[in-house]
Amino acid sequence: MEKEKAVKCVPLDLVRNLQTLSRRLWDEKNPAAVHVSALIEEFGDEVTSMEKVLGEYEAGYAGRLAIAEREHAEKAAVLEAQISDLKDRVAAGDAERAGLHGRIAQLSDELRKKESALADARAAGAENESGLNSRYVARMKELYDKLNRKELEMLSSWEEKNGELERRDGALRELEADIEKRLAAGKKALAGRESALEDEFALKKAELIKTFERARAELQAREKSLAGREAATPDAGRK
Repeated sequence: MEKEKAVKCVPLDLVRNLQTLSRRLWDEKNPAAVHVSALIEEFGDEVTSMEKVLGEYEAGYAGRLAIAEREHAEKAAVLEAQISDLKDRVAAGDAERAGLHGRIAQLSDELRKKESALADARAAGAENESGLNSRYVARMKELYDKLNRKELEMLSSWEEKNGELERRDGALRELEADIEKRLAAGKKALAGRESALEDEFALKKAELIKTFERARAELQAREKSLAGREAATPDAGRK
């Protein structure tokens, strides 16, 4: 971006005189005309008349002033709308406060009535408290007596049942002892019976063995006798 150059305000008459001098010097073919023309050309874009600067400034100021006035009007309209809304809210708040004051007064009156009723109820409760305590004590005594009677009945019933259970337990123990005694006697008798049977079996076994041996000896003797007879028979025939 090019650096902005300072605006130089030069009277219009001076600018015109320089231009007239430059033309005259050119007409006279004076070498100084070159320097004057170069000077005018070099600073021509930067030299502005006071009238032009003032005109541009006034035009810019008028534009900014119009924008500022328009913005001010818009802000004023917004503020007026807000003020109107606030006024409406204040009016509504005043009406609501008036209603609340009435409601508070009504609630205060109801509260006073309830406090009075509560005081009456407390007084009545204080009067009835002694009667309630008496009835409570009597009721508790009645319940306590009933509980004691129930406990005594349960204790008596328990002792009776416990005695019956002990008697049953004794009878069961006696029965178990008798059964064990009978079982022992039966086992002993069975053991004796088994021993007798074993002895009898051994005796019969020995007798059977003897009988078998005797029968075998007799059979062998018969076979021997028969063989002797058979051997003697051919010899007798030959004689």
